[in-house]
Amino acid sequence: MTRAFYCDYATLIVGDRRVPAEVDLGLLLAGEVSRWGGILYRVPAGLVDDARGEAGVRLRLSCGQERHIRLLHVEPGWDEDAECLSVPFLGEGTAPF
Repeated sequence: MTRAFYCDYATLIVGDRRVPAEVDLGLLLAGEVSRWGGILYRVPAGLVDDARGEAGVRLRLSCGQERHIRLLHVEPGWDEDAECLSVPFLGEGTAPF
């Protein structure tokens, strides 16, 4: 059974850099052509622009599943520590949850 919402710890992979992050995932459109995405938390501010320009951005969940993602070009929100951002994204392929 597919869940509609999922929270996890993950690794954001941009090129050869791996950054730990927290992620909230959800189904955006259910049905034959489902879309999923979410919000990445605690992403270092300097990595966001690099990730938006990189074609091979991946998200690896704590269970080991890995998917390609695209960071959305919207104004990110600053996390509490003011050095990291919360960034929305869309996932590619089947939902990993």
